[in-house]
Amino acid sequence: DGPPEGVETYEAADSDNDGLNDKKEKELGTDPFISDSDGDTVEDKAEIEEYDTNPTKTDTDGDGLTDGEEIFLLNSDPLKKDTNSNGMSDEKEAEAGADPSKIDTDQDSLTDKKEILEYNTEPAKKDTDGDGLADKEEIEIGKTDPTKSDTDNDGLNDREELRVYSTNPTKADTDGDGFEDGQEVQNDYNPNGEGELKIETNS
Repeated sequence: DGPPEGVETYEAADSDNDGLNDKKEKELGTDPFISDSDGDTVEDKAEIEEYDTNPTKTDTDGDGLTDGEEIFLLNSDPLKKDTNSNGMSDEKEAEAGADPSKIDTDQDSLTDKKEILEYNTEPAKKDTDGDGLADKEEIEIGKTDPTKSDTDNDGLNDREELRVYSTNPTKADTDGDGFEDGQEVQNDYNPNGEGELKIETNS
């Protein structure tokens, strides 16, 4: 005869209105009274039908990030610990400010992995120390510290030394006369030798 009119059968009932009936939720091991059983901000139905994640596990791939964080905030793969396959977990990249779905977040031609593990630079910022030189320029051309705006602490930032005064940004006293480059420039003396300061700006 079936149930009275207006009363759902157990098979058809969807107590939490998440699009999965209670019978299906019991089979899956999810909570039929909570639409997001594991509390990861992704509803059970979406985990099963859209993302193929585990609706009973907050962090399906075990990388330290919840499925919701990966799907809605980081655009990383909730099924892979290392979305971009660069040898670093998504969690480590996210903690450092990198995009775990990209190899080079700031597109400065230094991989995020190198920026984080080797150079200690910011993977989402092309010029970590804000001195006007890109991290890559400092590392490969100037041989300066990309985390310090004035590598040799002489009062001139690295960009000024390389592009304005043509001094050595890793040597406080380029011409070895006993006066630091910044001191000489401030007093209009030539930091590269004898005489007064002459500026030839290199773009």
